[in-house]
Amino acid sequence: MRDATEFQHKAILALAESGASREYMADLLDISLRSVRRYLNTDCPAYAKEMAERAAREAEFDRLRPTRAVTPFVDEEEEATAMATRSVSRKVRVKARRIGALLKAGQTQAAIARETGIPRQTVSRIAKTVLAA
Repeated sequence: MRDATEFQHKAILALAESGASREYMADLLDISLRSVRRYLNTDCPAYAKEMAERAAREAEFDRLRPTRAVTPFVDEEEEATAMATRSVSRKVRVKARRIGALLKAGQTQAAIARETGIPRQTVSRIAKTVLAA
């Protein structure tokens, strides 16, 4: 019986956090409104412990998550200039220049695609544009 009571208590607190009404909680768990009010007005150590563990996991996840994405085919100075101008065409020109330089260095489109992390078809399209100019 204790497990069912603890489950109901945690369920009521979780539903309350999500904004569910007391009537909905009572119907969902097949308990009385009085029980719902009692669970809402009493502390549940097991629920508090679960929420603390969840917060710790989320904090650890946030700590391990990279702060920004790394763009391997654009150097940071050119990227900063492109971001400052807020020009999409500028960003494309930066990528095209880099891909053009790699093509002129003798790398294949497939190798450039692997190195830069962009699809080979995109490298092919940019290569046609760069080599035509």
